[in-house]
Amino acid sequence: MNLALNAREAVRNGGAEDISTYAARWRRWRPGATSLRYCVLSVKDVGPGVSPEVRDRILEPFFTTREGGSGLGLAIVHGIARRHGAHLEIVSAPGEGSTFRVWFPSSKSGARPQI
Repeated sequence: MNLALNAREAVRNGGAEDISTYAARWRRWRPGATSLRYCVLSVKDVGPGVSPEVRDRILEPFFTTREGGSGLGLAIVHGIARRHGAHLEIVSAPGEGSTFRVWFPSSKSGARPQI
C-alpha cells in the first residue's frame, strides 16, 4: 500500500502508475540471495523521478523530499520486505519516473523469511 501511495503522490499533477506482479529469476548475483526464483511486485510511476543522491537516502526513516511527508512510507516497505526475505529494487532517474520492485523469494525455493 505504501508503494502505491508513493506512486500516487509522484503523479499527483497528472500521469499514470502501473502495479503488476510476475514470476522471475534473479539474474544478478547479490549478497544474501536465498533463491533464484522470485515473485515480483512492481510499482511504476511516470512522476519526476529521483536523483542518485536522493535514491541513496530514500529508504532512511524520516527522510522526505515532500512538504508534509513523514519519510516513513518507503522505510516501512523496506523493513517489511527484509522481514520476508525480499529485496527492494529502485530504478529511477530525474525526469524518467520511478519503478520499485519487491523481489519475494518463491515459496518453491525453500527460502524462509527472517523473523
